[in-house]
Amino acid sequence: MTRTIPKVWALVTGNVPDFGPQTDGLVEPTQGMLGRYSLDFRPALRTRHYEPFDEAGIPVRTWSAVAGYAIACFQRLGDTGDPLWERRFLAQARYLVSKAEPSPAGGMGWRGGPPRAAFEESSLKAGWMSALYQGQAMSVLVRAHLLTKEPAFLDAANEAWPMLLVPVARGGLAATFLSTTDDCWEELPTTPPSRILNGWILAIWGLLDLAAITPSTRVQDVSTSALESLRRHLQEYDTGWWSTYDHPDDKPPRLASASYHYAHIWMLRALAARTGVDDLALWATRWDRDADTATHRLRALVGKVGQRLAHGY
Repeated sequence: MTRTIPKVWALVTGNVPDFGPQTDGLVEPTQGMLGRYSLDFRPALRTRHYEPFDEAGIPVRTWSAVAGYAIACFQRLGDTGDPLWERRFLAQARYLVSKAEPSPAGGMGWRGGPPRAAFEESSLKAGWMSALYQGQAMSVLVRAHLLTKEPAFLDAANEAWPMLLVPVARGGLAATFLSTTDDCWEELPTTPPSRILNGWILAIWGLLDLAAITPSTRVQDVSTSALESLRRHLQEYDTGWWSTYDHPDDKPPRLASASYHYAHIWMLRALAARTGVDDLALWATRWDRDADTATHRLRALVGKVGQRLAHGY
């Protein structure tokens, strides 16, 4: 309940408390080489979004919380130059390196825990991995490498992406769209596929971060192909008046919550600015107009409540 009230308020007002878009006020120590991250995570420090922490100062909820907290600390380091934020950032990066495990699909990754909600249920196998975790970890590890020049961070980032190309049925994180042969990288490797949009975008962003500092033409080619797949399939996440959170095969897509709808807008805008793919900016503008329309926000609120009552998600 304590998280539900702010989400409803965000949908009504458009004020998302835990993150924000890139702005001129966002400064990162490595932005001359990478640019800035796709979202501003500094607000989450004020809302205490990443708590609780363990005794070493590591978030205990999910790998996404660990990586998100790392990026937030990195962004605060850019603000302040305070070594405290550098220590906190590097603590998360070193923890990610120490906890990476081999994947049956190749490379290394971070294993998820028990399903978080009803929609994640049965088809998630024990020890599942996530394109969201892989992408966010790559972004953290690339920044840690640029900050420290330690090869262990870059080595771990290079081990994090191969499983993105392997089908879920073979232990990887790739799901094919029914309408094409294009792949989506799965935040949740469910069967049938769930194709969660924000996790896919952040996985692409992580690979773009790696592509910015590696001479590997394979990484460059894969990131270009992933962008093209995203561009072709964004229309499948559009209701005509709001974005959807996912695009599953076996059930109606879930409407995006306010937080995720704004995240879609802000991430696509950042991705368009980074890559020059104009279609991404067009979808961001379209969904931004939906967010600015009170009747669309109300329809999204009512629709989201209805989905939870009818389907449990």
